Amino acid sequence: MGDTKGCSDPFRKTFTFLSKEQSIAKSPLEINGRLIPIKGATHNMVWLDFSIICHVPRSQQDYLVMADQYQTVLISDVPSMTTLQKDSICLFVALIDV
Repeated sequence: MGDTKGCSDPFRKTFTFLSKEQSIAKSPLEINGRLIPIKGATHNMVWLDFSIICHVPRSQQDYLVMADQYQTVLISDVPSMTTLQKDSICLFVALIDV
């Protein structure tokens, strides 16, 4: 599977359980001409790290493409956030809103 170092074991177990022995992709997603590293993906599910998906400026269009492509989007390592992290909060809200 993709880079799962530092990820909680329960999250890895959840992804493995939900993938139900489907083929797991390890290569980055290409969305709107940009490569997005993933922890793993099946034909209908993708597992991403919060810092990859919400710390880098992204368009809501990126999130819409993911929502169209995947039935389930897992996001691990979501930190506790403060109002000082407005950019990450806005991106997280845009992702959840889609």
